[in-house]
Amino acid sequence: MAWYLRKAIWDNIIEAHNIIDNSIYLKDKDYYIEEGDIDCNGYIETLYSSRKLITVFSEKGAKVLEISYKPKKLCITNCLTRRFESYHLSVADAVKEEEGEAVKTIHHIQRIKDKEVENYLIYDDYERNNFLFYLINGLCELSDFREKKYLCNKELLDGLYNKIVEEKGTDYKIEYEKAIESEQISLIKSYIIDDSRIKNRVVIKNDSNEIKGYRSIIELSLNLFIPHKIDNYIDFGKGERNYMDWEGEMIARRLKLVDTFNSIEIIIESIDEGDENNKWWIFPVYTISQSEEGYEKVYQGSSITLVRDIDIKLKANMELGLILSIFHNE
Repeated sequence: MAWYLRKAIWDNIIEAHNIIDNSIYLKDKDYYIEEGDIDCNGYIETLYSSRKLITVFSEKGAKVLEISYKPKKLCITNCLTRRFESYHLSVADAVKEEEGEAVKTIHHIQRIKDKEVENYLIYDDYERNNFLFYLINGLCELSDFREKKYLCNKELLDGLYNKIVEEKGTDYKIEYEKAIESEQISLIKSYIIDDSRIKNRVVIKNDSNEIKGYRSIIELSLNLFIPHKIDNYIDFGKGERNYMDWEGEMIARRLKLVDTFNSIEIIIESIDEGDENNKWWIFPVYTISQSEEGYEKVYQGSSITLVRDIDIKLKANMELGLILSIFHNE
């Protein structure tokens, strides 16, 4: 489904949330919490709703399924998971036809709207959610990560975590833990929501008697919906604007996503505020669509990752994390 169709649905869902919350749940409180199998997948989700944010956490992967900014009725995590479709089997034949190879019969004629589509037949082996945490063994560069060519324990991404802390003070805090026995490590993933800011922290404990070395990655999948217009852009604080469908690596303390249409800025930074040399990978997420005009790639959002090489000493802990803040002009 194209992003603009999903956006129309999300707009109405968030408007319904606003009406119900303002008249019932948020009449005399700053936020409320709802827990249950919200998306009917057999796992427990925790929904946080305040006057500014809707955020849904899952025990599966201890990840965030949704971040919606209520004042603008905008779901910023509206990004589609790349999945196999049966018509993808015909894409290679269609490319050959475009290059002038013989067609078997008139029934085999296919059309290509975008000649690069064959390069984007890439499929996710996990749900494209947010604050996904990877510990990658061996070499992995941006192109490997985009094309899913790396070694990572999938229990980190989709395994069942235990919720161990939930604090409902002025700020809301939720915390999950999981032991990865095959790696001899254990993790605690926590989130604190303050107004329109989400602070994610990952604590990794090395339970083995040897140093553990990984390429660690924290991934967000975000969508501000206008991929190739300079009014919506990525700013690394280096005096240049990059389109939302930009792909590349950048060294910067933080990055900013700007949506001038909705007057929104999203700032993403490491919890290590003193580090000016954070490595960021960004790539556009495309799915392949078949229409009357032919096969084409469709922008579904962007993967934004904080990348860091780590060595965890024996019986020691290491902390990583991201802060995502949303601002808008009234």
